[in-house]
Amino acid sequence: MSSFLDALKAAPKSSQAKLNIFLSSFQPQGQAIAIFLEGRDDPSLIRVNVQQFAEQKALSVKTIMLGNKKEVLNAYDYLGKRFPNNPRIMFFVDKDHDDLLGETRGITTQQCLFVTQHYST
Repeated sequence: MSSFLDALKAAPKSSQAKLNIFLSSFQPQGQAIAIFLEGRDDPSLIRVNVQQFAEQKALSVKTIMLGNKKEVLNAYDYLGKRFPNNPRIMFFVDKDHDDLLGETRGITTQQCLFVTQHYST
């Protein structure tokens, strides 16, 4: 059983805390692009490509890692309602094996949700 202290220590690392921090500073027409990723293995390739695009537009890139595909899709749903079709918010998930398992959520690229073509980047 985890203690209250353990819960407090873990709170800043939670996806909800990361979303709250993002919301406190996000400017929909600002000079930054926010990219939401699953995990720490994802930023290298994705960030390089987004960074090249951002530099052409004189924008910076902020990377938010949420830990897994479910959390990225939840953030996509939540922020998509709050900031519909905002080009300064992008979400990236791996295709995984969802198509083989019959999963339909998060298996195709749409609006600002980008899905890799293969299992992992």
